[in-house]
Amino acid sequence: MLPVILSRLIASRAAVKGQLKALQGAMKAGQSQMHNVQLNIRVLDARQRALKIATNAIYGFTGATTSPLYVSALANTVLRLGTFFYAAILNSWISGPLLWRMRQA
Repeated sequence: MLPVILSRLIASRAAVKGQLKALQGAMKAGQSQMHNVQLNIRVLDARQRALKIATNAIYGFTGATTSPLYVSALANTVLRLGTFFYAAILNSWISGPLLWRMRQA
């Protein structure tokens, strides 16, 4: 049951982030009314953050040894994946924009 809930939360957040990106693109292109788009962007951003918090809370709950839903393997997997993606993003940023900014100086 827990993997199904987590999968749905993650898929929902991805969908909301896609809608958010589309609205931001429409706003930059000037294809819609600014006030409505800005309001929708704020609503979608709040929604994706809420989904992120809910997902993280479930992961944290499964990693707490005092939790009735303690699942060490799941918590460890999430930790390893998070660490991997954090390192990948950091390395990408260091070798990309940071390097470009150093060249500009």
